[in-house]
Amino acid sequence: MTYADVAASTPSKTTRARGSGRTRGTNVNDDAIDRALVLAARIRTFLTTYDARDKCASMAQYCALFVSNGEAGRALNASKSLAMARKPFRALKELDALAPAVERKFGSKTRARARMSAIEEGAFYGKALGMFAYFAFDHVVWATSAGIVGSTRDAALQEKAQRASYWGWFLGSACGLF
Repeated sequence: MTYADVAASTPSKTTRARGSGRTRGTNVNDDAIDRALVLAARIRTFLTTYDARDKCASMAQYCALFVSNGEAGRALNASKSLAMARKPFRALKELDALAPAVERKFGSKTRARARMSAIEEGAFYGKALGMFAYFAFDHVVWATSAGIVGSTRDAALQEKAQRASYWGWFLGSACGLF
């Protein structure tokens, strides 16, 4: 149900409530309920996308990290658990990061493309490749820590993948500044 569906189904202020002589909507509580229903529909629509759910989980993760202040305890454990729980849901996210570069390079030749200077084009492709590397190596880190790739004690592979993931994130973020 979308916001438009809720707004269309919300009764007007002049409709009569069943079994009473008063009109619906004249009571402050009825207006508050209507507004709450519209807000609930907006939130539901927002949370139907993957990115919205990921951002909500990310906010919870960083709030827990903030509350923990980096000290060992329940809040820090919650933050780490949320970080690990978010990773498998990013499957194929690296393809989303690479798609604009592939579209620009191999896309339709008939559609007009915006002209870019060499620096802008390099930054565009650098951002796409950096974020692709970040997500791809982040999957390796998760798979290693979960015991899917290698063993859970394969710290060397996990450390190399983590370092490559961070460098990919750095490259993608730095190129995004241009």
